[in-house]
Amino acid sequence: LDVLEMGMWLDHESNEAFDPRRAVLHCSELQSQAAAAYMSQPLSHYWISSSHNTYLVAGQFGGTSSAEQYTYVLQKGCRCVELDVWNGTHGDGSPEGEPMVTHGHALCSKILFRDVVRA
Repeated sequence: LDVLEMGMWLDHESNEAFDPRRAVLHCSELQSQAAAAYMSQPLSHYWISSSHNTYLVAGQFGGTSSAEQYTYVLQKGCRCVELDVWNGTHGDGSPEGEPMVTHGHALCSKILFRDVVRA
């Protein structure tokens, strides 16, 4: 697979975490039992779209961080994001030592925690 094909595969409806056919708000007892049986498998049996180092645009050890990455991945269907929150210090440009999202001791750029949660 090339990058484009991989992206198309990941975005395909067959990779959705939620199956709308199983969403029955007002259902019969039989339908309710079927839905309960469907959701009774171990967690590892379900596809969960997640993101590691969500804030990074590129480069795990020296990349650029962006709050917009959170909006992007959530709009693409991701349902589990990572927030690496560190104490801000006055020396890193954070106002009043505000919390920062960054890759810890790597050389990645830092973004304000409040910008991430607002995104």
